[in-house]
Amino acid sequence: YQGTTIGEPLTTTTVTDIIKSKLIDVISGEEYLYSGKGEISGRAWYILDENQNVLSMADADIIFVDELIIIPEGAKYLVVQTNDGSISVFKKSPVIAKIENDITDNKYNLLDSFKPNTPFLWSALSKMKVSNDSFTNIGFIGDSWTQGTENFINGVNQGDFQGYVKPLSKILQEKYGFGGLGWLDFSRDGGIGKMFGCCDMYEHWNYSFNGTITGLDGSSNSAAPNCLGICCAHTIFANEASLTLTFQVGYLDKFKICYYKEAHFKVSVNNGQAVEVTANSTDGWQETEFGVTGTDTTRVVITSMIDNCIIFGLNCYYGTTGVRCHKIGNRSITAANYLLMDANQWQKGIKSLNLSWASVLLAINDINSFSSPLTISDKNLITIVTNISNLIDRAKVACTNNGIVTCDFSVLGVDNIEDSRWVALHRLAEYEKKMAKDNGYGWSSTDKCIGTKKEEFTYTGTFSDEIHLNAIGSLSYAEHLYNSLFVV
Repeated sequence: YQGTTIGEPLTTTTVTDIIKSKLIDVISGEEYLYSGKGEISGRAWYILDENQNVLSMADADIIFVDELIIIPEGAKYLVVQTNDGSISVFKKSPVIAKIENDITDNKYNLLDSFKPNTPFLWSALSKMKVSNDSFTNIGFIGDSWTQGTENFINGVNQGDFQGYVKPLSKILQEKYGFGGLGWLDFSRDGGIGKMFGCCDMYEHWNYSFNGTITGLDGSSNSAAPNCLGICCAHTIFANEASLTLTFQVGYLDKFKICYYKEAHFKVSVNNGQAVEVTANSTDGWQETEFGVTGTDTTRVVITSMIDNCIIFGLNCYYGTTGVRCHKIGNRSITAANYLLMDANQWQKGIKSLNLSWASVLLAINDINSFSSPLTISDKNLITIVTNISNLIDRAKVACTNNGIVTCDFSVLGVDNIEDSRWVALHRLAEYEKKMAKDNGYGWSSTDKCIGTKKEEFTYTGTFSDEIHLNAIGSLSYAEHLYNSLFVV
């Protein structure tokens, strides 16, 4: 609920006992929002009359987060002080104040979820009920909340970086049937870290790399234009470098390996004769299908036969009907990063997944890409929402058949995290919801399952750090999304 920025964040590069201060003109009766983080030496703020006599002041050495200051009669100036550079002051704008009043009067509810206007998801699910050879493909586009690489064992998260996608995929597949592990992306964090992987909530597969394997990660603006994979990243195999994938029984009976033009590699399944794959030199996204036989664990070995061989990943199938979920996420990514990619290249990859429903969750990194998340302007928030809208438009082109968009889209809001930026997230969510409503997209936010105030979601223990969900938060958000967007 921040409004117009009145005071810019104060900064200091000197020792902590040097106090920086700023004098702000104020008017009696106005409301200001004060945000500070860290201990303040001396008083944090003062209210002065026109002769600069002190009318009131904050207590010393207190951590302030989003404190409302109502300017008393006779006040002329507000002075804020800090020794660590983490203070901002905002004037509450009439528009924001009206929204707050409407929420109080139940006239406007940001928490309301609604489904997309179009029926393509339900058509696909209905088709599965009457056909034994039909799949429904669900896509999740986003950042680290979507990408989360950690797995669960016996319901316990094995790392501190877990997204909502894996438990939501499990819920959908338990309801509608397991159609395979879906998109398994070979990209790795930072190009050399942990593989992005797939939506599998448990450890039904594993992998190992051998030889020289590098990659490109598009979470920076400089790298994004050169990224070729759908997660704004890709992996590069040197000559004779290999990747071994092992799948448990009952999780893979067919896969399509996807790669870039001029790739040359061989694939061996269950120690069988290696099949050589040679890409043509024109198409940026190509795929070759492999079947899997036998009733034992499946072992797939992919070996490069040239340097600079780009292989994106596998689209994994099982059975003849069911739901396949596709994780299209990258840690620290923004909507702007995705848009820097070659549109045609990204769309070919998305098209290969044959999506019937897709969501977009991008917020935290987009806000943080501007100079100060605490003082981000409404103009910049509108830029973020415009980027998200443009990314959905790009995906709609990939999901168009015979002139008809055959995929439902939903926008997912992150309205709170255990971080001072949650106020800006709330403001962004207001714009996102309006954009979703205006375009017939679905909408759901985190508030109902995590809490509407920092003390609420901190108390419930839903976060593993200041930004990312833990196991409880992941499961809670997944169940909320299923109930608000998938249940008829």
